[in-house]
Amino acid sequence: MPPALSVTVNGGYVDTLVSIASARSISLFQVNWAEHQMIPRQTPSAPADFTGRTDEIARIDEAMAAGTTTPVVAITGRPGSGKTTLAKQTAALLTDRFPDGQLYANLYGDRSRDRDHAEVLGLFLRALGTPDSQVPADPDEASALLRTTLAHRRVLVVLDNVGSARQIRPLLPGPSSSAVLITSRRSMAAVEGAWHVRLGNLPERDALAFLGHMAGSRRMAEEPDEARELVRLCGRLPLALRIAGGQLLAKPQGTIGSEVALLTPVHRRLARLRNDDLEVAGVFESAFLRLTTEQRQALGCGAVLPVESF
Repeated sequence: MPPALSVTVNGGYVDTLVSIASARSISLFQVNWAEHQMIPRQTPSAPADFTGRTDEIARIDEAMAAGTTTPVVAITGRPGSGKTTLAKQTAALLTDRFPDGQLYANLYGDRSRDRDHAEVLGLFLRALGTPDSQVPADPDEASALLRTTLAHRRVLVVLDNVGSARQIRPLLPGPSSSAVLITSRRSMAAVEGAWHVRLGNLPERDALAFLGHMAGSRRMAEEPDEARELVRLCGRLPLALRIAGGQLLAKPQGTIGSEVALLTPVHRRLARLRNDDLEVAGVFESAFLRLTTEQRQALGCGAVLPVESF
C-alpha cells in the first residue's frame, strides 16, 4: 500500500493537495485540521449603545444553559423592535460557550421573497471548511452534510429575518452541542422544541436611556419632559428611537423640544422618522407587502377608523 500523506492545512488548500495526492498515486490521504482550522465568526457586532432587554437576554441564556440537545431560541416581534440587534448582542455574550464559532445568515424574511436555503447551506459548509468542490448540489445532501459537520462541534447558528419555519428546517443542526438563534416577525410556533422570546416596545426607562446615548446627558437633563414626550411619539420602538436620536446627534445645538415639534403632526411623523438607510415606513411597508390580499384589505379598512390604534 502506498504510504499515507499526513499534513496540517487550511481548508482552502484541500483541492490542491488532493490533486497532488492523486497524481502521485497516494491512495491514503489524511488531513489534520486541528491546528489551522478557520473558526467562523460571522455574526455582526451589536451597536455599542445597546440598551436594556435584560429579561430577554436572561431568557435566552436560560435556554442555552438548559442542557437540552441543540437548543433553539426564536426571537420574534414586530418590525423595528430590535430583534436583530438583540440577537447580535446575545451572540457576543455567548462567544465563549461556542468555541467552534458562529454562523450567521440573513434569510431576507423582511423582503418580498425569502432567501433560498440551498444558498445558505453552501455558505455555511464552506465557512466550516468544506471545499467548494465537495459542497453537494442537492439541497438534501447539503443539509445532511451540515448536520454531520456540526455533530461534534459547539457552534452557534444565527438565522436572522426568517420568513417561515419551512425555510430554516434544512439549516438546523442535528443532535449536537450546537445551538440556534432565530429572529423573525412571525411566531415561529412551528419550529419544534423552540424557546420563544417575544419582543415588545422598550420600557420607558430603557427607552430614555437609549435616547440619552445619542441626545447627550445635558439635553436629557435640561428637557426631561420633552425627552419623555419624544419617547412616547416614537412608540418606544427601538428603530424609531434610533432615528430620532440620530437626528439630535446631527444637531448638537438643537433641542429635544424642536424634534418633538417636528414629530407631533401625525401626518408627518413617518416621513420624519428617516435617517440615511434607516426608516420606519420602510420596515412596515416590507411587512405590508408580505400580507395576502385579504389581509391588506382588512388593514386598509381598519386604517380609516377614527381611532389612534386598533
